[in-house]
Amino acid sequence: MLIREVGILFRGYSLVNVKYHETGKDDETDLRSALFIALINLAETAFSSKRLHYLDGKKYTIAFVEDTIISKDGIEPEPIYAYVIFDKEKKVEKRIRSIIKPLLKKAIERFIEFYSGKFLSKVAQFREFKEELNSIFGTTTKSMDQKFSEILKEK
Repeated sequence: MLIREVGILFRGYSLVNVKYHETGKDDETDLRSALFIALINLAETAFSSKRLHYLDGKKYTIAFVEDTIISKDGIEPEPIYAYVIFDKEKKVEKRIRSIIKPLLKKAIERFIEFYSGKFLSKVAQFREFKEELNSIFGTTTKSMDQKFSEILKEK
């Protein structure tokens, strides 16, 4: 499994994301983030369900985890999402349940731990969280060639 991108979404915007591998055109991050939120909201409204955990595309799968966070400029908890884009593969539900979902939960819990109660509109403060995402997702972001190259360098 190859993870291509990881990020945190709030109020329709990307607070932080890390791209490990290209997924095609380098589209506007905020536009794509707003689309993700719109799809999640559509599923919740149209189907009265909070069960949208992933979108399965032709080449990639996008998985989501939702939680809530309190922003300093808000009065009550608001939804926040962690997402991951990875290469489509067989048994996607099993992969999401056993690997992706626990990693996303860990990422969103750490983000909430670090930033709850702060102004979430100041995006520059989240740059350091990229290292946290790198630490959480580790080798799942590396291609086979990258993994073999690292092994050969160690010898």
